[in-house]
Amino acid sequence: MEIEELNKKYGKQEHVTFVQDKKNYPPKAQLKIQAGATCEVYLYGAHITSFKTHNGRDLIMMSSEAKFQVGKAIRGGIPVIFPQFGTGVLPQHGFARSQTWTVSKTNVENPNKVNITLVLKDNEETRKVWNKSFNLEIDITLAYSESFHSTLTQRLTVTLSLIHISEP
Repeated sequence: MEIEELNKKYGKQEHVTFVQDKKNYPPKAQLKIQAGATCEVYLYGAHITSFKTHNGRDLIMMSSEAKFQVGKAIRGGIPVIFPQFGTGVLPQHGFARSQTWTVSKTNVENPNKVNITLVLKDNEETRKVWNKSFNLEIDITLAYSESFHSTLTQRLTVTLSLIHISEP
């Protein structure tokens, strides 16, 4: 989906905007609340790369060696690790962090609470490395709390269809 379409369908005035800041790379969503806190999440990997408090302090560490290149995971930030952690038969830390996720919904509950929901479903590319049906959902909420702190929460819902039929 193009930037204009994302902003038209899911943008929420000054609270949720989509930008294309890297050439040949999927866009990112920028969340902002009235209190001044911000969050940036790339659709590639549903990867959170910035969370700034109301005073502009970024609490997310990004590696100076981070490469924003399709086919490579982003180094630093908050990645989604699925379906495995570490090394094994699948790519290191799984493949969810090197897939482009789809925006499911955005919501502004009030000027100081905004969220975005991203989804990743099994597809031809994921089935090449892991032949399972799945549906991942990540909900990222940026909110201003009663104690004047900005909070970022993330929920990952995984639905797997694992069927094993043994032959006699």
